[in-house]
Amino acid sequence: MLLLLVFVPGLGSAAGGAHRWLKIAGFTIQPAEIIKLSSVIFFANFFQQRVKSLPFLLILGLVGVIVGLLQKDLGSAVVFFMISFGVYFAAGAPIIHFIAFSLTGVAGFIGFIATSAYRKQRVM
Repeated sequence: MLLLLVFVPGLGSAAGGAHRWLKIAGFTIQPAEIIKLSSVIFFANFFQQRVKSLPFLLILGLVGVIVGLLQKDLGSAVVFFMISFGVYFAAGAPIIHFIAFSLTGVAGFIGFIATSAYRKQRVM
């Protein structure tokens, strides 16, 4: 929910075309930073309960779209993915998933870059 609140007028703050910050009670916070930390705890509990991979992938996709495309914060999206996959593999994921997710991750990273002119320029 915090990731989406940055788009609410009066709560969210935009700079340079990116919506990444919330202004609450005189403080400015970046919800993506909270997501990075809380994802360790969330996914550790998630995999401890032996939940299947599909809900995990849906959560990754949703957060990836919100942070990477809507908020235009590729760095936070990449860190979130790496943390999430790290917890997934620490929980005992099969190696074939590691290979498939790595290939998908590289394709997604290239897709994020391809959807934005400023990202292309930064890579070049």
